[in-house]
Amino acid sequence: MGNEKSQPVGLVIEEKAIQADNFWTLHSATFGTGVSRRVTVFLGATDSGNNPSALERFSKNVMIHRHPNILKYVASWKINGQYHLASEEVCPLSQVLTEQTPLQICIGLHSVLKALNFLHDKAASSHNNICQAAIYVTPDGQWKLGGMEYLCRFSDVSAGFLAESRSGRYERGVSPGEENRVPQPPSAIDLYAYGVLVEEVLLPRVSDEVPGMSEFLDLCRRQLQASECSTRPSLSALLGHSFFNHQFIAIHSFLSELPLKTEIEKQQFFRDLSNKLTEYSEEVVASQLGGLLLSRIVLLDPTAQAYLLPQILNPKSEQRPESLFSDKTFRDFIVPKLMSIYCVRDVQVRLTLLTHFKSFCNALTHSQLQSHILPELLVGIKDTNNNLVTATLIALAELVPILGAATVIGGKRAKHFSDGRPKVFILFLIEFDYYSCLFLISYLN
Repeated sequence: MGNEKSQPVGLVIEEKAIQADNFWTLHSATFGTGVSRRVTVFLGATDSGNNPSALERFSKNVMIHRHPNILKYVASWKINGQYHLASEEVCPLSQVLTEQTPLQICIGLHSVLKALNFLHDKAASSHNNICQAAIYVTPDGQWKLGGMEYLCRFSDVSAGFLAESRSGRYERGVSPGEENRVPQPPSAIDLYAYGVLVEEVLLPRVSDEVPGMSEFLDLCRRQLQASECSTRPSLSALLGHSFFNHQFIAIHSFLSELPLKTEIEKQQFFRDLSNKLTEYSEEVVASQLGGLLLSRIVLLDPTAQAYLLPQILNPKSEQRPESLFSDKTFRDFIVPKLMSIYCVRDVQVRLTLLTHFKSFCNALTHSQLQSHILPELLVGIKDTNNNLVTATLIALAELVPILGAATVIGGKRAKHFSDGRPKVFILFLIEFDYYSCLFLISYLN
């Protein structure tokens, strides 16, 4: 999807920046020909001499270190003396933090912790700048770790490196005494900064909504920020804390890491999931898990298709009381995601949606059906896949009573069939006496 020399074909970057800092500006963009998708573009300076710029280091590290909780790399290139990094669509945490619920923050901190655990255990690397500015949030509320311009392997952490990078790192997140000696073990650098991050985002929002929040905040303030590096708890100890070990977090974590799960694990998970989700408010489930529940890997999973998706894609009704979402919740949270998924030109994904189209089409507005869904369906009937064409034609039939045949079929129509039923007024005459009939007939004539 492009290299580091030319801009990818079909990429359109919005001129107005959504954020600017010392190293780069952040821009929204669309990417792709035909069906486009939203991405985010970081735009900054190129290297000076033999030293790569902060954005170039960031780009290299997110390209190398792939993980569900790390910002997803899309492309990078240089043009007109500037370096560009395209990532999945995100916005800075600082712009949405005040809108986040305690549960969202809990899930987000857990995601950052898992990303850190991956960097430490699998990549043997230290992030070195954990802070709010290094975290980005996807449209469906998932926190992604970025800001990797100072990432390096543990073996490369030195007093010189820390001193050289000090001016660009978040000052409050720097471990005390770092200027005198390198923290040992090097993982203590990120542990201290993570403790500061937790304090900053949780302290104004302590709530009983999430079990263990107050205790976890206290641990991060007292132990993670301890002046003695060796006494700071390990990442595994943090992951085992009660704050991160309740059922909702476990569900979110499993959905986030589906590509890593075995078929047996997925089968067991999807068979039981709908019952577990009924234990929570439908608004919480839809807002926090909606994007994950309708991800491509879930839509294509046979067990999910049989046991979970019918409860998601069919709004709750008298006929389907077991469904997860009422009409209002479905419209507020699920419909926007379905609108995006209908742009995906994947046969199996489309067939899955078409299977339940009859049940949810009435939850969409007239405008959504006519302007967005109908054009996509009309593409489907022209495909070479017979199953897709058949399912699409059935879906189009469901739209006729809603949008009208003229809108769905298009073109000129004419009356080719006559109505052979008896006229209503003739049948009505049978009920009249003879003279009343004569009067009515003469009146009609």
